[in-house]
Amino acid sequence: MSSLRDQLLKAGVASKQQAKKSSKAVAHQKRTGQSTQSDQARAAAEAALQAKRDADKAANQAQQAARLAKEIDAQARDIIRNSALPRGEGEHYQFQFDGKVKEIGLSATLRSQIVAGQAAIACADEQFFVIPAKAAEKVAERRAELIAIHFDKASDAVDEDDPYADYQIPDDLMW
Repeated sequence: MSSLRDQLLKAGVASKQQAKKSSKAVAHQKRTGQSTQSDQARAAAEAALQAKRDADKAANQAQQAARLAKEIDAQARDIIRNSALPRGEGEHYQFQFDGKVKEIGLSATLRSQIVAGQAAIACADEQFFVIPAKAAEKVAERRAELIAIHFDKASDAVDEDDPYADYQIPDDLMW
């Protein structure tokens, strides 16, 4: 039996120059220990590995962001629950939260603290709690949307050109 090279030469598929070139390339690969096919395969494998690393890194970052958001949410809810003030017996206090009017029972002292900005109303797990102003600030740093009512007296600056500046508007009316 003759070699494949001899068969290709007889059939006229390859010329003598192509056969010499092929044999030189094979001899060179044997001498140097390099192969073009393995280089291409290695490059493709490295590219696939890098793509997998990038995808894993993106997925890991997304998981970390979700975990961090959960931790912040849990911290805010813990602050609300742990710093909740006892409401006591009293009148119903109505306020707006998420576009709806909500109502909780408050004592007169808590109502006056809320109006004065010393206390706030916060929501945790669809329940409303009265918390001190300091706790409300901590919750607002984490998740501001959990604060239903917090009057900040520092932001009630009176405009100099306000024609109604002399007329006080009561904000503790019962409705």
